Amino acid sequence: MENFLGYGTSNSAYDGRRHIACLLTVYASYKIQVNPNAITAVKSALGMPDYTQSHQYLLKNLYDSDFYQFVESLGRRYNVSNQDLIYLSSGELFKVRIAKTPAGYDRALNKILAVHFAYLQHYYRPLNPIILQQLTNTFSIPILKGTRGGFTESELRNIFSIVNIELTKGNIDLRTIEATVDKQI
Repeated sequence: MENFLGYGTSNSAYDGRRHIACLLTVYASYKIQVNPNAITAVKSALGMPDYTQSHQYLLKNLYDSDFYQFVESLGRRYNVSNQDLIYLSSGELFKVRIAKTPAGYDRALNKILAVHFAYLQHYYRPLNPIILQQLTNTFSIPILKGTRGGFTESELRNIFSIVNIELTKGNIDLRTIEATVDKQI
């Protein structure tokens, strides 16, 4: 999986896969924290010899269908094939134990990645604000601060806040939310 994600290469050819892998990792981290049964699902998926079987199992036991539709739409947007999405959303991703953001992203693309991290809350069911805040503070903000573009913690918190406000208002159109954040940050 590390080779599949291009870790250690600094090659932007893997950026779409890394983008999706980051989102899958954040989503799974949330699900594991909010529902202890998710740990069992991941452990079971890790033990499966075939990644397609593992993927199907996780679709039933970890990833909600609307979340996976979101992943598929981003896959099309970032030219990640369906077969690659299946591999990324299998137990293979959990064997890596690290997440790296896309190597070739500039500030503008990393801003979109940050919007996508924040947008994931739309798929968190049940929404647990305490766990969401912990995940934001311990994973999302630190990994995004290390991206190209020099985001400050304050800017990242602003991005998360804007996305939260838009979702609370009932705006779930991702492109509109991206444009709103772009105007304000």
